[in-house]
Amino acid sequence: SIWVDNIVAISPVRTPALAWHPTPIDGADKVLWQSSLNWLPGDSAVSHNVYFGTTNPPPFVVNQTGTTFNPGPLDLDKTYYWRIDEVNESNPDSPWIGKVWSFTTQDALVRYPYLQNVTQSSVQVMWGTYDDETGSKLYWGSAPGDYTHSVSSVVFEDTGGYQVHTATISGLTPGEKVYYYLDAGPGTVGKDDSSYYATAAPSGNASFRFIDYGDTHYTPNAHLRISKAMRKHNPDLVLLSGDIASAGQVWQFDDYLFTPDAALMKNTPYFTAIGNHDLPFPIASSYEHDNYRDMFSLPTNSANGTEDYYSFDYGSVHFVSLDTELVLGRYKNAARAAEMTAWLKKDLAATKKPWKIAFFHKPTYLNEVGAAFRRIFEDNGMNLVFSGHIHTYDSHYRNGVTYITSGGANRRANPYRKGWPDYRIYGLRTYNFIVVDVTLNKLDIKAYNDDNVLFQELVVVPERTKPTSLPVGSSSSGIKAEGKLSK
Repeated sequence: SIWVDNIVAISPVRTPALAWHPTPIDGADKVLWQSSLNWLPGDSAVSHNVYFGTTNPPPFVVNQTGTTFNPGPLDLDKTYYWRIDEVNESNPDSPWIGKVWSFTTQDALVRYPYLQNVTQSSVQVMWGTYDDETGSKLYWGSAPGDYTHSVSSVVFEDTGGYQVHTATISGLTPGEKVYYYLDAGPGTVGKDDSSYYATAAPSGNASFRFIDYGDTHYTPNAHLRISKAMRKHNPDLVLLSGDIASAGQVWQFDDYLFTPDAALMKNTPYFTAIGNHDLPFPIASSYEHDNYRDMFSLPTNSANGTEDYYSFDYGSVHFVSLDTELVLGRYKNAARAAEMTAWLKKDLAATKKPWKIAFFHKPTYLNEVGAAFRRIFEDNGMNLVFSGHIHTYDSHYRNGVTYITSGGANRRANPYRKGWPDYRIYGLRTYNFIVVDVTLNKLDIKAYNDDNVLFQELVVVPERTKPTSLPVGSSSSGIKAEGKLSK
């Protein structure tokens, strides 16, 4: 055994006559499609019989003297088997039959396509590759199989060592739907598949549907249940109110969001807000937002030109995403928070949209968040506010503004916070997501659990009076209600 920095590495146990130390290692996953096979020779070997293929046992390919074998381009997402028999014709024990090793090749992508930053004339498509696939292109057209437009992606390397691609579908008319696919270097993704599509934002004050949810971190399986339920509602866009990762690491964004939500993100634009778990633990440098910013392509109309907070219009709604980490938490920054709240006042005063909806991570009933935002919301006609952070469902109404806490996309349901007990409408300790149907006359808000069971419906009207709460049947999964449905 060899000790390095208090970590013990066990030296491999080997039979001296056999080939050993295979690369890729036995059972390896996500092996690059251009990989060669390497091994260390047995002690008496003069040459090597190479067996390689997609069946077990693998077929014989070649006898060679070198210990590197190049199989040529490998198929994507395929398991291969290989074996090296050591040969020395002068030794009566030859050949020495080796062990069968296996590995599985990479998918075409490390991060499948997801839609970002939709406008009335364009939609951005992002994806991630293992290598610098500089030839990656996006193709789109009016129907699957009819791809009349193309554009090369813009590429940069994220802190996880992956290549992040962005390509823009442009020249669209409001509400136009197009179909796309990727040529991602080692393979294509989405070609002739009608589930790969993008739709431009509608014109004017059109009606539409969106979903809000939050806190995807920690439990991909629980999140996958939520994601499957959300897909049944066919939203036009999704709001995600933070805590996507658990400690701001690239792999966490992949495991906790991009993998479980891949089937929805490929055709539905996501707009996100920063949560405390989306930034590194412990406190990092001035570049603490880099991993989050690398993952997404969001509007940059904030006071400092970053994606940390922003606003955008969709249909009849003016949406605002805010960064509550500037006002409460490890990254609290009074100067930047003041800059954000000044920007918020101007932004809300300038919009002409009939509905104003905000989303961010930490709830307004927490003192510091309420002190920063509540009066601005009340004085500038805010209709609806979404937050996460607390892993439960809660709804409140205060001075013209309806507040919903939806932090229920992971396994850990929090006990209730006692904030604003006099303003509570209803609370339920359960996994949850929120579906909102938007028309000029009302916001119809429905709360569902992970079994897609409706457990509360609220109706918000433009006059900003207390929302009508419509009682519905209780949901399942051992949930616990707190508060009463208002009449």
